[in-house]
Amino acid sequence: MEFLRDRGDKGYPEDYLMARIRGRQGLFLKEWDKLLLNPDISSFLTSSHYSGIHSSEEIRERYLKEVNWIYFQMNRNLRHIFKPYFIYSELETLLTCLRYHQGKEVSAEVARVLVFSLISDRIKNRLFSKADIPEFLSILEKIPPFKASGLPGLIDIYISEGMPGVERTITVRLLQYTVHSDTHPVINRFFSSFIDSLNIITLYKFLRWSIESSPVFISGGSINNSILDRVLKSQDMMEVIELVYRQTGIRAEGTGVPNIRSILEKGLTKKIKTMRQESPNIGLILHYLWRFSMETKNLSIILRGKSIDRNLVMGEMVS
Repeated sequence: MEFLRDRGDKGYPEDYLMARIRGRQGLFLKEWDKLLLNPDISSFLTSSHYSGIHSSEEIRERYLKEVNWIYFQMNRNLRHIFKPYFIYSELETLLTCLRYHQGKEVSAEVARVLVFSLISDRIKNRLFSKADIPEFLSILEKIPPFKASGLPGLIDIYISEGMPGVERTITVRLLQYTVHSDTHPVINRFFSSFIDSLNIITLYKFLRWSIESSPVFISGGSINNSILDRVLKSQDMMEVIELVYRQTGIRAEGTGVPNIRSILEKGLTKKIKTMRQESPNIGLILHYLWRFSMETKNLSIILRGKSIDRNLVMGEMVS
């Protein structure tokens, strides 16, 4: 069973898609300062591709539509290259549906969430069904990214750790499967850097909040896990800040999680821009998808933070 929808040989030539993406790049928002200072955000967005949008939910829906559009424009080869990215982008959708199952609110809410989903029809049908979570997990763990020979099954993890354990496990397995598989070099570098960011955030949280349990760092990043373990044992927050600087070239001015996360995202954005120059086609698509996701994040932050100091909001944004 495939996780994503199968398009067969459908799709457009690569050069055609590149031209379309280059044209659509002009739609990205640029005047973030003006948007932050504008008391009527909705009116400011009327001349953009976010016209008529008033909520974070509608912003995310717009992002999903764009991801959907790119997927359906791609030919088979490009869909194969970007398969890990699309699967990762669908994890939030999958987990949201499972939470509705956990709360026994299935049909209407699941249908709303899956409108623009790239999840395969066979898995969607399972999500629409009355199947309980263990039954669905028994199907999910047969799909290659989520398989793990010799490791606890997803049902066992659900029984012992609940949904938080399942969420963490399928995310980790997908990321490790991606970086240890024969993926395109650009996609591999992206996910390796993404793993570094997640590991640094985990390290930061454990030190900041003095969590007594041992963190589980994801393998496959460029930062060796032994370095992360050493920093954890040192209990020195400045070493975490130094790790952030080495990864991004940006000095953290604050020690809050949003600040650290946004700095890491800014650093990853810089790396993706380099990838775009080194790999004009694959890098261009990756940069477009990432930039659209960051634009979605920025707009959601602005909408949620209408009453918050503008400088604080700007500090969380990625441009």
